[in-house]
Amino acid sequence: MAVQDHDAYWQPGLETQSRADWRQSQLDLLKDHLRHAYEGSPYYRAAFDAQGVSPGDLRTLDDLRRFPFLDKATIRDRQVAVPPFGDLVAVPEREIVYISASSGSTGVPTASPYTAKDFEEWIDYETRQFWSSGLRPADRYAHALNFSLFVGGPCVLGAQKLGALSIHAGTLPSERLLAVLNQFRATALWGAESGRGELVLTTLRKRARPIIRFRTGDIVSVTTQPCRCGRTSLRLKGVHGRLDDMLIVKGVNLFPGDVEAVVRQDPALTGEYRLVLERIERLDRLTVEAEHTQGFNGDLEELRGRLRRQLKAATGVGAEVALLAPGTLPRAVHKAKRIDDRRQHVWS
Repeated sequence: MAVQDHDAYWQPGLETQSRADWRQSQLDLLKDHLRHAYEGSPYYRAAFDAQGVSPGDLRTLDDLRRFPFLDKATIRDRQVAVPPFGDLVAVPEREIVYISASSGSTGVPTASPYTAKDFEEWIDYETRQFWSSGLRPADRYAHALNFSLFVGGPCVLGAQKLGALSIHAGTLPSERLLAVLNQFRATALWGAESGRGELVLTTLRKRARPIIRFRTGDIVSVTTQPCRCGRTSLRLKGVHGRLDDMLIVKGVNLFPGDVEAVVRQDPALTGEYRLVLERIERLDRLTVEAEHTQGFNGDLEELRGRLRRQLKAATGVGAEVALLAPGTLPRAVHKAKRIDDRRQHVWS
């Protein structure tokens, strides 16, 4: 039940419980979650059996180390093998009420399904995060995130649940967004999440598609020290980098392979490219440099506009396009050499 506006916590019993209570609750939920995954998902049943483990082998939280890892490539591959949702799904399709999706280097959106209860608990979590950040019913919150299939879109419902006036701004051009903020006198604005070991995540209640030991690729540091605010949950101290070459641009995960797939399919381009990232007035700017082919005699402006539209459709990120003469860009084998990240203090 929601607390009154003057209280510090949305769910005080949960947010301020002892670390021992946190661990016991996690263990109880995890035991049930592993059983659900094993019984409902063909993938998890086969993966657990291949690893020689079963849900009953989990007696402490440390026992989770015995279970197999999961990564995004596997999620995507299983979705392609068993369309449309993949065989990690552990409930019948009739129980799925919502789908979010992210792009992948194959061009096939990677779907994340939710049951009604999954969705409700997700929004309740978002409400708790908004409240802990200081949002209150008297606030006017401008939600400036992509709505489409992007998972960040429905997060606005968390702000609405706590009673704040919510302005569904979406990804407006900066001038229009500033006008909206000024017109409605917004008091709160959310962009995207900020970024020693790799962060590995396991869901505890997600019924539609359980996620067991998912490797995020994020290098993070955490602390169990209580916060000055009184909350006792595990806290991230910061995200320090990536295990792979993924970039976070304007709050969206971007892989060079996504750009490569677009550049190499256009016969007017050589297929060589470079990503140039800059931070101008606290905002990210991405420029994709690409070479036109030798002897190209078409309309450069038309080619530039076409490439810009294709990149936006494939990655979800708006980028500037610079067309260069063939042979201009350095030839490189590794994708990481195709990145020129000039941003400073990206993780601060």
